[in-house]
Amino acid sequence: MPTSDASWSGRLRLIGDLERPDHHHLEAGDQCAFFGEYTPGEGWKHSSTNNLILNLKKVPRTTRNTAQWPHKLAAIRDAAAAIRANLDPQRMATTLLVPIPSSKTAAHPDYDPRMLHVGESVGAPFCCAELLRTVIDRAALHGSAERRDPEALAATMACEAHLLAPGVERILLIDDMITTGCSFRACRNIIADQWPSMPVFGLFISRRVLPNPFAAFTDLIP
Repeated sequence: MPTSDASWSGRLRLIGDLERPDHHHLEAGDQCAFFGEYTPGEGWKHSSTNNLILNLKKVPRTTRNTAQWPHKLAAIRDAAAAIRANLDPQRMATTLLVPIPSSKTAAHPDYDPRMLHVGESVGAPFCCAELLRTVIDRAALHGSAERRDPEALAATMACEAHLLAPGVERILLIDDMITTGCSFRACRNIIADQWPSMPVFGLFISRRVLPNPFAAFTDLIP
């Protein structure tokens, strides 16, 4: 488990007023938390969180049955262990873990249900279900210059309402990384349309942090 640098605390941290501007689709009432901070464009050597996320995102089609595959499986286990260690099992019995859908439909060669595998690996009494699924393929947000809005993103997803078991009191949306918060907002809106009184929270293995524009100056300060 990565613990060797400041990017990863191993404990959930709430996205508050200081962090929320980095994820501009989030609203003041949204309750989201994360474990680590991912720095884009810096590679896996940059930090423990970068290493974890890049292993988690390895594409099954090109890495299965290669030396890279065990790293992906280890990242799934590490992410699940972090979730399990930070949530109260008693309260989780009435909480459903719902993966934020990947960018590809299940029929696409690059479909990667990594967050479903993370949620299932958390283990009992935690329950995980693909309540939301992608029905229209789209480019992955981290590899696209396209700007999206939650309404357009929600139009590419469907809700499998029959998967919500009786007794579920809250939904915890899980994903590997929060960037703009567009995916969280789209999923939250779909759930709110279906179950208006259902509390929805966000749990992210990491949040994307943007480069510090004042780094050259702050480096001068001892």
